[in-house]
Amino acid sequence: MNSMDLLRYMAPVAIVLLVPATLVMERDAFGVVATLAREDPSFIWILVCNSSLAYFVNLTNFLVTKHTSPLTLQVLGNAKGAVAVVISILIFRNPVTVVGMLGYGITVAGVVLYGEAKKRNKEKMNSMDLLRYMAPVAIILLVPTTLVMKRDALDVVATLAREDRSFIWILVCNSSLAYFVNLTNFLVTKHTSPLTLQVLGNAKGIVAVVVSILIFRNPVTVVGMLGYGVTVAGVVLYGEAKKRNK
Repeated sequence: MNSMDLLRYMAPVAIVLLVPATLVMERDAFGVVATLAREDPSFIWILVCNSSLAYFVNLTNFLVTKHTSPLTLQVLGNAKGAVAVVISILIFRNPVTVVGMLGYGITVAGVVLYGEAKKRNKEKMNSMDLLRYMAPVAIILLVPTTLVMKRDALDVVATLAREDRSFIWILVCNSSLAYFVNLTNFLVTKHTSPLTLQVLGNAKGIVAVVVSILIFRNPVTVVGMLGYGVTVAGVVLYGEAKKRNK
């Protein structure tokens, strides 16, 4: 099943699910819309324009998913995040830290270098190649940056290690887990499709939400539960569709 098939099935399902849910949870929704339309007739055109833009944003996302590789999709996601940050700074005057600027610069540089690598190498660069190049670069950039911005980092580590010998093992375990999380992400990117990667991303979000509820007792709203339920149902249905299409 390609991404455009998923969009074709998803659009009517979204209407069937979300319109009744909106009417139940926001009983005065139509009344508010009618009042605003009477006060300002252009409100209807604004609403139509907003809905159309939202649809075309989703359409563009699905088209990109259809015509690109999982690795390119990940790089585009990073680029999109960097663009959103720049816009938030320019429009909303959000504060920027030195660490934040460094992160945005590395993201932009990575996107540019990936584009150049694709131009020079006509064969597709797979995700494990990217990890092999990225790991040493990350060490070269992040270790000096940490030592400059957190000058007492090594002293703190040494002090904690002297106070509790197990701290070193905890630190090694934490670093290893972080690496293996990245390794698993790159392996999934290598062996799957962009559409499956998006579905897995949604599933990962649901797992994170459930863990946060169970461990941190985060409050859950009815709307949130409905959204999580729809996401879980979508992941299950996608899995069933893939089984039947094999």
